Amino acid sequence: MGQRAIGNSGSENATFDAEQEPVGTVKKSLIVMPPKESGKKVGLVLLGGAMIIHTTYEPMLKKLTEVAASKGISLYTGSPWHIGTGTMPFEVKKHVRNVIKDMYAAGLPRDAPMFYGGHSQGSVFIQEFVKDEAWGNSRTIPHEAAGQILMGGFLARKSLTPEFDYPVPTLTLAGELDGLARVTRMAESAYHQRGRDDFPVVVLRGVNHMQFASGEPPMNVKKNDFGSRGGRSYSARSHCRSHFGLYRSSIGHVFGWG
Repeated sequence: MGQRAIGNSGSENATFDAEQEPVGTVKKSLIVMPPKESGKKVGLVLLGGAMIIHTTYEPMLKKLTEVAASKGISLYTGSPWHIGTGTMPFEVKKHVRNVIKDMYAAGLPRDAPMFYGGHSQGSVFIQEFVKDEAWGNSRTIPHEAAGQILMGGFLARKSLTPEFDYPVPTLTLAGELDGLARVTRMAESAYHQRGRDDFPVVVLRGVNHMQFASGEPPMNVKKNDFGSRGGRSYSARSHCRSHFGLYRSSIGHVFGWG
């Protein structure tokens, strides 16, 4: 398994096994490093959902690094710590920059391809950041976005109609039992994104909104989300295991795993 580095936004990182610190107490970036150094090095910044502690994404991010390693890619992943309801739009640039600095400090080369992801509310804010700050001549970060992954979220309608105009390759991961970003809205995205190989929409069977993270869901999610199929608990680790093949093929499409 990979180790977790708790970032310090530019200073030297402390690296240790994840089990040493209780989930929810860390007030620094969560950095999950590849389980082994092999092949091409790639970065992924994940912006989390409202009222969801950033460390609850660790099981999923660990599983992604393992899948990437099996394809010969050293995937460095990170998620920013936030106060209260989650990262706000005016904080996105600062938080993304801090996570990237921490991944660099953990060993990610500065010229490595950088991908961006968002879950729930984070998917709303990250797509705006990527379009405005990480793409084209107007970008404010060193390297152009290589791609984007939206989990329990979707491209905004303003990017879909009257003409499709979103510039960054995007994988949309939908949960069949998502009670917040419902599969009917995902069908709308699939319709507008049809025929575009760089904008796949994948529905994960039996998966709800919270299963991209782990632990107890916040009140709004608990109130509106559907229960996962088979009475399973909210667990990104079991979710990733049960949908390993879909993760490998769909996320691999974006990362270029073939």
